[in-house]
Amino acid sequence: MAAPAHTEITKVILERNHTDPTRLVQILRELVEAIGYLPRPVLTLLSAELKLPFARVAGVAGFYHFFSLEERGHYRVLWSDNIIEH
Repeated sequence: MAAPAHTEITKVILERNHTDPTRLVQILRELVEAIGYLPRPVLTLLSAELKLPFARVAGVAGFYHFFSLEERGHYRVLWSDNIIEH
């Protein structure tokens, strides 16, 4: 079960997005901005509220590098070894 604060935040974000499953990426983005990461109970709640399979919600959350399924520090340093950036 999601923490009460996470549940409230999730419900507010769902309402703002009209509980529209086609807005899943936007909803996840707003949740990461509000909570800092995407805990499993929040993904379970999203799955139920959006009437989407859990595997789909978790799959989208895990696919994009800008979503985190684990708590992270306040700052995140990213670097690239791409030839274009040399």
